Amino acid sequence: VSLVYVFLVYELRNSSTQFNISSIFQTSSKNIYLLLLAFVLMPVNWLIESFKWQFLIQKIEQIKIRESIQAVFAGTAISIFTPNRIGDYLGRIFILKKGDRLDGTVATIVGNISQLLVTLIMGLMALFYYAEEWVSGQLNWPQIWIYIFRVLIIATLIALVWSFFKFPSIEKQLNKKLEIYKYPIIKHFNLLSEYSSAELLRVLILSSFRYLVYSSQFYLLLLAFGIPINWFDGFMSIFLIFFGITIVPSIAVAELGIRAFISLLVFQIIGLSS
Repeated sequence: VSLVYVFLVYELRNSSTQFNISSIFQTSSKNIYLLLLAFVLMPVNWLIESFKWQFLIQKIEQIKIRESIQAVFAGTAISIFTPNRIGDYLGRIFILKKGDRLDGTVATIVGNISQLLVTLIMGLMALFYYAEEWVSGQLNWPQIWIYIFRVLIIATLIALVWSFFKFPSIEKQLNKKLEIYKYPIIKHFNLLSEYSSAELLRVLILSSFRYLVYSSQFYLLLLAFGIPINWFDGFMSIFLIFFGITIVPSIAVAELGIRAFISLLVFQIIGLSS
C-alpha cells in the first residue's frame, strides 16, 4: 500500500503539468454540478446492487428491499479489510433469518460473478479498441499481432458468456456424475441449478446497468477536473481501468492507489500522460 502511494506522489511531482492540490478545488459552477451529479448517482449504484441481491436471494428467503440494502452495505463494510473484497459474502449473509447462509453465499457469488463478467466483457472490448495502439505503438510488434490479439479477445468473450449461462447445466452434470449433493459444503452449489437462463440474463442486465452507472460517475469526475477527453475515449479508458483493477489482487485500502496507478498507465496509452 505504501509503495503504491509513494509512486503516485512521485508521478504527480514529475508530471509535465505542475501539480497543485489547491487547484483541484478551484472549480467552476459547471464542474461543481458535475461533481454533485456524480454523488447523486451513488445511491442509484447501490440501489441497483440491492435489487440484484434481493432477486438472487429469493430462492432462499424473501426479503424486503430495505433488508437487501442493509446486506449490501454490511458486505461493503467488511470487504474493506479483505483481499479483493471477499468479505462481501460474509457481510451479506448475516441479514438472512430463515434461509441457509451457505446457500446465501452461493447466491452472492452468482451476483458477484455477473458483475465480474460485465467488467471483463467491457474491459476486453476496450482492449479490442486499443489493440492497434497497444501492440504497434507501445510494444512495437508486427501488424499480424493486432489481428491475433483481437481474435483471442473475441474467443475469450464468447467463452466467458457461454460459461456464465452454462453454470446451471454444468452443476447438474457434476451432481449427476460426482453426486456432489452428498458432500457437506459443496452440496450448497446445488443452488446454481435453480437459476434459469432467463434469470441469469436478468442478473446480467442489472449488473450492466450498475456498471454503466459507476462508469458514468468516473467520467463525470474526469470532466469535473478538466481532463480533455471525449465521451467515447473516456468510457473506453474507464473500462480499461476497471479491468485492470479487477485482475490485480488488492484490498480496498490499497484500491485507491492501485486505481490511480492503473489510470496513469491507461492515460499514457491513450495520450493523456500529462
